[in-house]
Order: sequence, then structure tokens, then C-alpha cells
Amino acid sequence: EINIKNIRIPKLFIWGTEDRVVPYDAVKDMIPQDEENKLVMVKGAGHPVYLDKTEEFFKIVSDFILS
Repeated sequence: EINIKNIRIPKLFIWGTEDRVVPYDAVKDMIPQDEENKLVMVKGAGHPVYLDKTEEFFKIVSDFILS
């Protein structure tokens, strides 16, 4: 079984503030606490952030990859 906390590369987490599938507390608890990981909250997006806020989603991903 793979545990995301055991993966040792920078990780990007994108969460929509209107997500009714995965609550914020669950996301927050899932993210390993180190400075290489990043959580971006997308205001007004639901669980499928990439569908609700497509352009914003791809900009976040692109900025993370290129940083």
C-alpha cells in the first residue's frame, strides 16, 4: 500500500473551497508537513477543480512545475 506521506518529492495539492466530497480537514491531515509541499485553495471550485476552474487549475499546475 502506498502512503502519500512516504513519497519524498514535492507535491501539489489543489482543493476547491466548495468541495463537498473531501472536506478541508481531511485534505489538511493528508498533506505531509514540510516546505516542499504546496496546498492551493481555489475559491468557488468544487471537487473537480480542473472542470470548475480549468484555466486557474492549469496555471497552478504550470507554476508549480516550473518553479
